[in-house]
Amino acid sequence: MAYRCQVKTWHPDRFAHDPQRQSQGQKRMQEINAAYSLLKTVAPVSPHNRVFDGKWDDLYSIGVSGIDDQHKSFFKMLNNFNTDVVFSSIKTTDDKDMMKIYLYVLNLRRYALNHFLSEEEYMVKYNYPNIFEHRKKHDNFIKRIFALEENYYNFNKLSPDNINDFISSWLADHIIRMDKDFGQYLKDQIDSLFMV
Repeated sequence: MAYRCQVKTWHPDRFAHDPQRQSQGQKRMQEINAAYSLLKTVAPVSPHNRVFDGKWDDLYSIGVSGIDDQHKSFFKMLNNFNTDVVFSSIKTTDDKDMMKIYLYVLNLRRYALNHFLSEEEYMVKYNYPNIFEHRKKHDNFIKRIFALEENYYNFNKLSPDNINDFISSWLADHIIRMDKDFGQYLKDQIDSLFMV
């Protein structure tokens, strides 16, 4: 569904009257198709193969090294979660194992909050026009993490698969949809400072 919306928005045929926008649409369609191809390779195939591989790919680069480095760290944390929890013999009925899962969730939330603040500082500094839409996405992510934590406290339950599915799909989708646009805006702003 998201793929179709992006195609409808950016298909070059929509901009036949504007060669510059048509060129932009062609470039965007290449990125969308590349992302779609990558996501198909990590999409759930069976109940036993539902784990995002956590590997960084240049497709996720937004071209701002500081933010890209933070994204790479996020991928690494998710990959460690998969290795230590999802692929391991952790039992969600064991209190020690549940605490281990919960600590991963806490660390992911802590890292996400710091990362979001870093991105939002750039947005304020460079007057990013879509800051509030972008912040809403960040806030929704944190709300979902809080819901996972609340589930742990109320029911002593955390599903490693649900955590992995949510975080990996959100991260890949957010970088491709939101952060790439922000990265392009930021690069354009920085470039314009040096062209004066």
